[in-house]
Amino acid sequence: GNPVARMEGGLDTAQVVSAFADGGRVAMAGADEVRVWELATGRQLHAWPVREGLTELIAASPDGKTVAVCTRSGRLSLRAVDTGKEVVGADKVYG
Repeated sequence: GNPVARMEGGLDTAQVVSAFADGGRVAMAGADEVRVWELATGRQLHAWPVREGLTELIAASPDGKTVAVCTRSGRLSLRAVDTGKEVVGADKVYG
């Protein structure tokens, strides 16, 4: 099919992607950061670093306010989308 949006200045490699329930945003994680994009404009809304290792999984919450980030080191963190601040975190949840 045809591309829905192009994210300019994005990650070199998106390891994992999660769509938001509103259908208007997407979160992408690369080796060391997470970025949130607006699909209609291709504009980056938010970005924050991930220092706990390679991101293996991300998932946007149904209300769109948080993103769960799980890294290869086994760290799970819930981050506020608008600030990137960790709301809840736990080490060695798997692996």
